[in-house]
Amino acid sequence: MGPIIETKDVSLVFRPAPRTCVVALSDISVQIARGAFTIIQGPSGSGKSSLLQVAVGLQPPTEGQVMLFGMDTARFGNRDRAALWSKRIGFVYQAFNLLPFLTAHENIELPMRLQSVRHKNGRRARVEQCLELVGMKTLGDRLPSQLSGGEQQRVAIARAIVNEPELLVADEPTGNLDDAAAGLVLDLLKRLQFELGMTVVVATHDARFRPAADHVIKLEQGRLVSEVRYR
Repeated sequence: MGPIIETKDVSLVFRPAPRTCVVALSDISVQIARGAFTIIQGPSGSGKSSLLQVAVGLQPPTEGQVMLFGMDTARFGNRDRAALWSKRIGFVYQAFNLLPFLTAHENIELPMRLQSVRHKNGRRARVEQCLELVGMKTLGDRLPSQLSGGEQQRVAIARAIVNEPELLVADEPTGNLDDAAAGLVLDLLKRLQFELGMTVVVATHDARFRPAADHVIKLEQGRLVSEVRYR
């Protein structure tokens, strides 16, 4: 079975104004294996988030090819992207992006409701299963404002995995957290890889992720400067 993500000579150029050119990515070729814990590292402005967005089909590259689940993202229509994001990919954001007027339980259930997903054990049971998995079993009735930053991020992770995706993508998931909460989030992401067999891809500047990774991609100024595989 081939890689879950493959980029071939991918470049991404923005032109925010006439005669202005910003090169976010330049000739990036990488392969991300199924079941691996991959991190994309680099300083601020290195292209980490851009590569993550291009790799999962959110942003088309200016040049090059992106293969996702063995399919060329250039051929995706809106319906294809929606199907992938509702069923096969989960996304965790730095800013949590929880709806403030919904409880933790309701936030986690929302992707299932939007897609009219009927889990084999029922939606409520699936949400409770995810709450327990992220260590939030007793806090499902709380609003985001009643949770700490680390707790909100764990709810966001539960929401990302509620539809049992094959690929979990996280963009700076510890960027807004203190050291203790960040450590819990890192441990949780590794558990999801080992216990559920998920492929996990994280864009981060947090050095603590590196020892936990199977595959490290390092960027600087939009270029691939090193790549290390530990398995």
